[in-house]
Amino acid sequence: MNEEMYAFRIEMFGFRDDAAQKLDRLERQNKHIDADLDLLHRKVSDHEREINRLKQVGQ
Repeated sequence: MNEEMYAFRIEMFGFRDDAAQKLDRLERQNKHIDADLDLLHRKVSDHEREINRLKQVGQ
């Protein structure tokens, strides 16, 4: 019985460690996605400003 409990605990700790690693990876990916979205938003804003500037120069 003790051996089964020990084996079960080892399996559960392994599962916990694996889940923690996957969550850490997802968190890093999420931070990268957030940074990419921020950069994309900045570029779109810059392009919109430039388009509006060019429209006003052409009028």
